Amino acid sequence: MRTVTAGLRVLRRSPWAIAPLCAEGFFGALLVATGAFRATSSSVASTAVFPLDIYFDLKQAIAYAPGWSYMVAAVALGLIIRSGVLAATLWFAEDREGDLASAWLAALKLSLRATAAFVPAAALFFAAVAMRYAPFIWIAAVLGLFPAVLFMRRALRIDLDTGATRPEPVPEYGTFLGYAYLLALLGAAMTILSHESAVLSALVLLFIGPLNALFFLGWREHVKAGTYPGGGTIAVTATVVVVGALFFLTTYDRYIRTPAPVAASFRPGSLFILQGADSTSTTGALSHVDPRTYGFSPKRTVLLSYRDGRPYTMTDTHRDLDLEAHIVSTQIAQRPPPRELLGHSLAGLILDRLLTDGLPGPNVAVELAPPPPYPPPVEVPRPGTDGPGRPGADLARIISWVFDRVGLPSFEIDAPAAPANLSRVVAHDPSVARLSEWALGDSVWLD
Repeated sequence: MRTVTAGLRVLRRSPWAIAPLCAEGFFGALLVATGAFRATSSSVASTAVFPLDIYFDLKQAIAYAPGWSYMVAAVALGLIIRSGVLAATLWFAEDREGDLASAWLAALKLSLRATAAFVPAAALFFAAVAMRYAPFIWIAAVLGLFPAVLFMRRALRIDLDTGATRPEPVPEYGTFLGYAYLLALLGAAMTILSHESAVLSALVLLFIGPLNALFFLGWREHVKAGTYPGGGTIAVTATVVVVGALFFLTTYDRYIRTPAPVAASFRPGSLFILQGADSTSTTGALSHVDPRTYGFSPKRTVLLSYRDGRPYTMTDTHRDLDLEAHIVSTQIAQRPPPRELLGHSLAGLILDRLLTDGLPGPNVAVELAPPPPYPPPVEVPRPGTDGPGRPGADLARIISWVFDRVGLPSFEIDAPAAPANLSRVVAHDPSVARLSEWALGDSVWLD
């Protein structure tokens, strides 16, 4: 609140200081209202304060540019515009007259360095969306937060007369985090309103323009006065509590909680366990499931293989899913009914294809965290070929190569089973009872 109050003080002295960010919000709203720009939660960052606006441009160019030259051109144009908005905001806030070019040049140099610092986070974000792997998004958020705060501080500390910087560390991480959460809430509102009308979503961007100006100018005022805005305690506390709770619950569920197996008589039939992508015959989310917990005899429980009943490796889970559906179906048909399936992740897509192809399958299926049956909203061109998403695909391949060299499990973004290479399959068979549970948190981030 102290940040917004400080911003209002600046506007009372220099009303034109609000104009650049409001103009940016207006043009963003115009693009959304006319349908030229998607009305989604990510659109909110298109008019955010420096350097989040720089990160947005880079992320979008990596994801949708048809080639590297197009990406460079798009980012360069964005740098010119974004640095101009930053320089004009600082200029008007001090009621300057005369040459604006020097301030624009200083802002452009800072924007170039910020762009370079954001490349790892943007590349990880693309890989997360293309592979539908939420942990990459969390890592990208951390890699993006620290450069964002550091470059924001550099922008706020510039003295337009001497070019020197002041030592005050404003904004603090807590207040910047609070601002980011506010943008996230407005992004959620924008997504909800988009189901009603693109114009309503555009109104959110119109509102965000003045809000961004108040935050930026408020932080600048605190830098000049040598004071601290504060107000980030709630954001930091909420983050620590939520992350701590998730860590505790995950640790408890995987390593501490030991539910007592069912002691009554076992259920008839067979239980099949099908693990997801990047699992092996001995590792995976369901590798330590005790079938007795669900009332099944271990003797009637089968861990399905991606390799004709033999032990399989991570690479086997990356093959064509229609082929895997036939391999899985053969193993299921060898066991007596009733047949019940407990699957994770990729198992849901394999079951879709199994039913679509009319192959023998389970009578009952429970699928944990299955991916959506349609490709992600980005494309992955083949190596060496141009097409929408080529910069992101090339960067994702570099990340995979690095993972492989340091001994981490690498992801094969060009594998037939990779999400971006899948075709939409929606299967429905009334004779098969299916329950799918999908983590809502993952769905929000991966959307």
